Amino acid sequence: MPQTEEATTAKPVFTEALQAHVDKNVVSFHGIPASNPEATEETHIPALQRLHQDFHSMMSYSTTCTHGRIDSLSYPTSSIKKAQEYAADSFYADDSFFTTNGSTGAIQTIWQEVVSPDDIVIIDDVHKAHIWAAIATGATLIYAPGKRFDNYGLIGLSTHKSILNEIRKLKEANALDHLRMVVLTQSYDGLIYDTLNLMRQVWREAPQVVIYMDEAWGSYFSFHPLYRGRTAMCAAEVLRAEFPDLSCYSSTSPHKGLYALLRGYGIINRKKLAVDHALTTWALHSRMSTSPCPVGLAWVDASIVHATEEGEAALTNAIALATYFKHELERIGFNRINLTDFYKVNADNIILDPTKITINLPRCITGNQFRTRLLNEFSIHVTKSTLHTCLFTVDMGKTVEVIDQTVRSMKAVRSGLRDTDEAAPPLPPLPDEVVIHPAFMGKASSLDIRKAFYTAKNASNCACLSLREIARLAYKGVQTVCADVLTPYPPGQALARFGEVISGEVCDYLLHLHQLNTEIHGVYNDHNEPMVRVFTEKALCQQI
Repeated sequence: MPQTEEATTAKPVFTEALQAHVDKNVVSFHGIPASNPEATEETHIPALQRLHQDFHSMMSYSTTCTHGRIDSLSYPTSSIKKAQEYAADSFYADDSFFTTNGSTGAIQTIWQEVVSPDDIVIIDDVHKAHIWAAIATGATLIYAPGKRFDNYGLIGLSTHKSILNEIRKLKEANALDHLRMVVLTQSYDGLIYDTLNLMRQVWREAPQVVIYMDEAWGSYFSFHPLYRGRTAMCAAEVLRAEFPDLSCYSSTSPHKGLYALLRGYGIINRKKLAVDHALTTWALHSRMSTSPCPVGLAWVDASIVHATEEGEAALTNAIALATYFKHELERIGFNRINLTDFYKVNADNIILDPTKITINLPRCITGNQFRTRLLNEFSIHVTKSTLHTCLFTVDMGKTVEVIDQTVRSMKAVRSGLRDTDEAAPPLPPLPDEVVIHPAFMGKASSLDIRKAFYTAKNASNCACLSLREIARLAYKGVQTVCADVLTPYPPGQALARFGEVISGEVCDYLLHLHQLNTEIHGVYNDHNEPMVRVFTEKALCQQI
């Protein structure tokens, strides 16, 4: 196991270099007129005046200079290079890289480096950026669906058994050599894999495979002993003696759990002996902005140093606050849902992050209505809700005062609810079956999603059908094939993708959410009739 003490002392080297540059009052002749704080003083546009007032001290940080100590993200040689080395120490990785475009940029960079056309990738119910990365790289997909929590409209982690079964099926089909990567996700809702055990089992079945753990919502895991051993990098370090040629990646979003103020940046961590640096550079350049905002990079740099030096104490405080919050919620009638109850303890050993609190709501109010009232009446923002739940994240930035204010506000909302209020209709079961149409079947029954995507790009291959019509056909035994990605929020994971058959159960679920005015990507309204892009029968016949 890696040392549980704090990682090597880090320094915010890039941030200090940028601040030294700002102190020089450098005059720039390369874009960003607003980097001169006086540039916007004469404007009469109120919105620009407000931005000038709010960000006056930050404007001079927005330089395009990449000389000397400031460095270039595209070809780092000084302060950014050193900052990335400090980050690798902090995340227990061999290498760390800063990226632009947030989780999506980090995800697609890793796919670009690791995967080639026709490689097979096993994925759980992942962020939809992985779907687009598969399309871009030409990989074919095998799904190990996550556990469904039908009563709450949530999708959890895949079980160890479901992931390993897919690997064993490939072995039985003599296709294991085509398996390039297994992608796993630490849940938005706080479910955390038994990473060490799962990775060991995967590599015992397929030692050549790359394991990629999407830790977007676990940027703080490396900095506290409660979580540290469940990060991909720490697990890989333990397993290195058993699997010396292992290859492991993880990615995270510093703004989701660390003190990085600006969104749109990601961190890639890698543990691998044999590295082709050209592949890494190509992958980074394929997804990276050539002109990243240095302010954002400074926040990433400084937030890692803060987490390394002070993160354990801050996270211990956040865990204590979350425990206090949970007890206060129970006192006023809200119960936290323990999602780990749905897993086999010995088989999966999945834990629930104590700082993530998903509450069960009274049936007379929906999650969307509840969080809308919190925002409009009490200025409290809750990001994620389902029909019957709301998720609260108690991060390092929360205080007792914020928790108490939130409890009072939630109590006020609850006190206004009556048992006679109309209850929201129950959710249909969350579908989990993936059926690939033969036209888009890759090797070993994988989904050739790139082929399906490029077939869908030709409008003559597609038609638009209503969800009701697709459901009617499905229950008559007629298959309709998706020519889009259908992703309802909640739960935030795709229920149908390019090349997959749209089941009646998927239609029922999406129709139910549509009636509740839920955001559904890939479903378009035509006079309030939910429509979906599908393949024509002629197009399907041509592809077989």
